[in-house]
Amino acid sequence: MEKKTKVGTSMKVCLLITPSVLQRIHREIRTCARLKHRNILSVYGYTYGFGLFMAIVSPWAENGNLTTYLERKDAHLTMVRRFQILRDIADGLHYLHTNNVIHGDLTGPNVLIHGDGTACLADFGLSLVYSEVMSISLASWTSTFHGNFRWLAPELLGEPDNELDNELPVRPSKCSDVYSFGGITLQLCF
Repeated sequence: MEKKTKVGTSMKVCLLITPSVLQRIHREIRTCARLKHRNILSVYGYTYGFGLFMAIVSPWAENGNLTTYLERKDAHLTMVRRFQILRDIADGLHYLHTNNVIHGDLTGPNVLIHGDGTACLADFGLSLVYSEVMSISLASWTSTFHGNFRWLAPELLGEPDNELDNELPVRPSKCSDVYSFGGITLQLCF
């Protein structure tokens, strides 16, 4: 006898403007699908049928994102609970970095809180996957959106002077993810 359970899902709807956008979205889905950790939002797959839109299907996070969670619960959260959330985020970030994935857009809205209180990292819209055998100059972005300034490392705001020194554009890194984690720490604790 087969046991059926209801599982809530969410869909991130993406406008398919060009083939290169579709290619970036598929790369994001493949990256996310290979990551298996309690503090990383799973990706079930993707679906079409929304006209020019496709959707990435993931589990539903009953408590929403960190920013809205804090708006609802802030006065009632103990410091112990706040540090539990930070530990979850740090564990997820460590897992990403161990697997050569840069989140690139680590913000309060991109941390989801499940019904059991577990925090997980989501929305790898700026994930930068790199290989130890490939130079960072050959690695590619999965999105061109530059994130939210509140959590953005200052070095990501500047533009290189390509005419003078032929530098590559500054890309998110493990260091910029750690800077963003500091922004989340401030958001949670102060």
